[in-house]
Amino acid sequence: MDSMMCLAVGHDGLVYGGALGEDIEVWSGEDGSLVRTLEGHWDVVSCLAFAPDGTVFTGSWDGRVRAWSGADGAHVFTLEGHTGWVVAVAVATDGKVYSGSDDKTVRVWSCKSGTHLQTLVGHRHPVCAIAIGPDGTVYSGSADWSIRAWSGRDGSHLHTIMVGHSQGVNVLACGPDGTVYSGSDTTLQAWSGVDGTHLRTLEGHVSPIVSVVCGADGRVFSGSARGGLNVWSSPAHGNRLLWTVGVDQAVNDTIYDDDNVTLAVCPDGALLVHRCSTQSIERFV
Repeated sequence: MDSMMCLAVGHDGLVYGGALGEDIEVWSGEDGSLVRTLEGHWDVVSCLAFAPDGTVFTGSWDGRVRAWSGADGAHVFTLEGHTGWVVAVAVATDGKVYSGSDDKTVRVWSCKSGTHLQTLVGHRHPVCAIAIGPDGTVYSGSADWSIRAWSGRDGSHLHTIMVGHSQGVNVLACGPDGTVYSGSDTTLQAWSGVDGTHLRTLEGHVSPIVSVVCGADGRVFSGSARGGLNVWSSPAHGNRLLWTVGVDQAVNDTIYDDDNVTLAVCPDGALLVHRCSTQSIERFV
């Protein structure tokens, strides 16, 4: 198992992982056995997401998004149009696929046909993260230190959040109540999905945050570049730090041994955690 760039769990419980290689591996959620390998990208697979019908969409540094059948892993179609790496992909419940790239754009596609529908332009630097709110609003985070909110209906720009991080926005997630969480430095920032108002800062990591996901119960899970995993309560309970797994270490300027933590939430609410140092996936209930 190579160093994991992305991790997600399908509606059927199968676990999909994209690594620093060009393939996507699919494992059984029950015993961890390898079910199949999806081959077709020719550079690092950086992101993946599932459509409501089970179709799997994977984005790669080769500038393409590929669609795969969730039933048997067959290649369905390829989305082409970006002029840079694809580093973020998300699928809305209405069947639209959103891909973000270092070409500074978000492209919108039909989940069913792969047709290009629209290009969302506005960021000044690479788009690093995409999240979709429960009302269908689309959020894109960028290296330009901003989060832009777009209408899921027609793609119009709704508002822009100029975040308070010390770096560009690397990861985004939306909670079931519409709260938007952004990460890049050692903090998570929480924002109102309605108008972009800053709600609170979540402090607890000592190395940069590289992964964030939200559970159906509103809890927030964040993983760092140096092995730390923090679990935060829902906004209704103040986003308090509940517990920490692993020892987060500050980045040393002369020695930087990555131990990126990659996270995924299962349909049953369990959390999957991949650590570079162990090259294994742990399950937390």
